[in-house]
Amino acid sequence: MSKIENPESRYLNILQFTLGVLWLKSCYAKFISNDFIDNIAKTLIFFSSKNPLGWYKSFLISVAIPNAHLFAQLSRWGELTGGILLVLTGIYMLYKNDNRLVLIASILGLLIVMNLNFNFGLASYWTSPANETLNLVMFLVELIILSYQVHRIRKFLSHD
Repeated sequence: MSKIENPESRYLNILQFTLGVLWLKSCYAKFISNDFIDNIAKTLIFFSSKNPLGWYKSFLISVAIPNAHLFAQLSRWGELTGGILLVLTGIYMLYKNDNRLVLIASILGLLIVMNLNFNFGLASYWTSPANETLNLVMFLVELIILSYQVHRIRKFLSHD
């Protein structure tokens, strides 16, 4: 069974694993169909159309929309990479002692998905309360897990 004696750590690892599964589920359709890539420019144009954040609207118009194909690829590969890292490191940390490389991989996965939530949240929050709330909640949960993983790696490194 688990070598983790701290129940909070166990719960956070389960939560991290669950978030990873959600990210993998999210990217699945983006890989089996070209609809996401084919429609990303239209989606970005819609997100920029009434976005109340002037600086982010400018970013969408001047950077994201002209490079829509690249942003689509980065999004789907980011979701896949982040999801895999969260799932694998979450499972590993449930059953093994802390490992420096695993903690770094977990932190990397969290930073990837937090970036995705942050940017999608800024682009779409104005479209509905659900978009605003979902991305904010996911970002905050990821931030809590990230804070704990950083604490764990600092503790781990202080023993060296």
